[in-house]
Amino acid sequence: MTSYKQKLENYQKAVKDGTSEPIQKDKAMELENLQKSIQEFQANAENDVRTQYSKKFEPIQQRVRQVIQDHAKEQSFTYIIRLHEDEAVGETRPFLLYAHDQTGDVSDIILSKLGVAAPVSKPNRPVGMQVKFKK
Repeated sequence: MTSYKQKLENYQKAVKDGTSEPIQKDKAMELENLQKSIQEFQANAENDVRTQYSKKFEPIQQRVRQVIQDHAKEQSFTYIIRLHEDEAVGETRPFLLYAHDQTGDVSDIILSKLGVAAPVSKPNRPVGMQVKFKK
């Protein structure tokens, strides 16, 4: 970034001083190439961070999921719900951590009472912590 800023200042000075057009074009091209290089570096760094995060987070997520499932089975729980809302991470409502099965899903009944047709096919996705949330 320091090099980029220095070259930008040199380019601006060259334009201000009325340096010949071929030299200005050369300096502009050099700036564009450096800017592309910086953007590639940032993109690669962000990708590396995401990759490392995935590698580190997945085992933790699996461990938490397993502990919740084991506890639910030990206690014969049908559902485990997190009641604590954490608005800092986008949680504005309690959410389901574990569901033994989906037999307790009354969504279709509620939709029917509201006069709304239930979806023909339900999404085939796991419930509980297996569902990944996006920020």
